[in-house]
Amino acid sequence: MDRLLKPSCFELELNSPNSEKVYKHWKITFQHYLNTILPISESSAEQDTNNQTKLYDLINSISANVFDLISDAT
Repeated sequence: MDRLLKPSCFELELNSPNSEKVYKHWKITFQHYLNTILPISESSAEQDTNNQTKLYDLINSISANVFDLISDAT
């Protein structure tokens, strides 16, 4: 089931006239995917694990070009 919900790889042409629309759709799809696969946790250790999982899922869901743009962000 999780694989069916996983968004496609986010690839974006920065000069594209519909880039904002494409990004907004991908972001919502990705958020729904994370909410489906990760339970709401109570402890800080569980929250840290969930945050790490979210980061890995994000990295796996973006193209190399997009990764290059955000890789230095904290």
